[in-house]
Amino acid sequence: MMRTILFLSMVAMAGCGADKRKPDPGPVADVPVLPTLDAISIDAGATTLDLAETQVLSAVGHMSDGTTQAVEAAWSSSDEFVLRVGGAAASTTLVSCFKEGEADVTATFEGHSATVTITVTWEIPADPGVVYATPLTGGTYLPTGGLIYDITIFEYAPDGTRTPVATASGYGNASVLSRDRSTLYLQGASTPDGGTTWNAFIDKYDFQSGTFSRVVDLPAGVSGWAMDIDSKGRLLTKSANTGTAWRIDPVAATVETLGSMWGVDENGDPIGGMGLTGIAVGPDDNAYAVEEMSALYQPAIVKLDTTTGIGGVWANTPRGVMSYYGMVLLTGVTMDRKGTACFAECFAPRVWRAQDVNGNGDALDVGEVALFGTLPTGPLIEYVTDLGWRPMGYIYPMALARGGSVLVSVEPSSYDETTWFGQATPIANPGIYWLTDRDRNGTCDVGEVTRYSSEWSQNTIDNQCMQARR
Repeated sequence: MMRTILFLSMVAMAGCGADKRKPDPGPVADVPVLPTLDAISIDAGATTLDLAETQVLSAVGHMSDGTTQAVEAAWSSSDEFVLRVGGAAASTTLVSCFKEGEADVTATFEGHSATVTITVTWEIPADPGVVYATPLTGGTYLPTGGLIYDITIFEYAPDGTRTPVATASGYGNASVLSRDRSTLYLQGASTPDGGTTWNAFIDKYDFQSGTFSRVVDLPAGVSGWAMDIDSKGRLLTKSANTGTAWRIDPVAATVETLGSMWGVDENGDPIGGMGLTGIAVGPDDNAYAVEEMSALYQPAIVKLDTTTGIGGVWANTPRGVMSYYGMVLLTGVTMDRKGTACFAECFAPRVWRAQDVNGNGDALDVGEVALFGTLPTGPLIEYVTDLGWRPMGYIYPMALARGGSVLVSVEPSSYDETTWFGQATPIANPGIYWLTDRDRNGTCDVGEVTRYSSEWSQNTIDNQCMQARR
């Protein structure tokens, strides 16, 4: 027994002394060290911008190995009344300027931030810049109201010449430039069955590629034939008949119903009016439109709060507008980034401005609507015995241009000896006029109303077939 125990003890001791080392795996490969983010900066380009300009800023990450790369930063502005930035986190953002002053733009990413100061100035423009218009030919009536046409996109130059850019069919009376000015959005309609059914849509024309492409097919009932664009690049349109406004995101291809621009009654039904013409987006991203048929001291401009969906009257027609068979016929609306709106009379060579001077949310108070400028065309309407009033010309397209200036197109009447009205007397100096308040006294005085081009933008229906680079 003792010999057995001794033997087992010796075996155990031998086992404990065995070599348990693993084989040498050889040299270990170097593990690469990934660069880390040391800081970010903002590539701003110009840091002094005109009131009418936009600017693209880029966020740049500086890595520990000395390289740089784009980073998707969160952007913010220290004063959104001066300038705004795009809301989504991205490597770039678009700065839109709204009033004179300074504001800091900050980019933040993974605990790092960078700031650049942008100064916004107001420069008196030497000219309105390049103007685009889509004169209409060959109209087709829609069963739901309105017309579609063959159009030609023309580029108007400050020397008075115009050059055709592209021609297309099936479009209406609305166009608007994208915020970066690379694209012209157009409303249109097509019929799959020869005229019984009409499908409305929004297309875009890309100036660089020279091609048209579909942005979104609009739901039934959405056919506003007027468009403007907000600070986030979304399109706003409205129905002339119902006053309903919609917002279209051209990137997401979505359509959102915003509400009635006229407002609603106690039952929630649209109040209604006598037709709306044109649409303008203010610096608050709210929508403004003009009453096409109004009366003295009655609504001239209605406003829709795009956040709450509440609409209502924003400005009334002033004393001095022309009454046509008891009606005041208005056309066109623009609004600059200071919140000043301009609208015109259809059959009188006058442009009016409206501004919420006291900051109470509307321009309904005394002195808040005033004459902005008179066009040197002479009368646009004449009285004919046994016929009554006969239009000699029209103001229809209006557009916002550089520095908050305004473009107005005046076209001669189409009445001739073949029509019931007979041959209208030709008006003096038709064409596109440029109004700019150079001395900033609130009106366009001598030398501040100039004839930009003798070629007008033929429209005769709505006011939004002319666009300028703002």
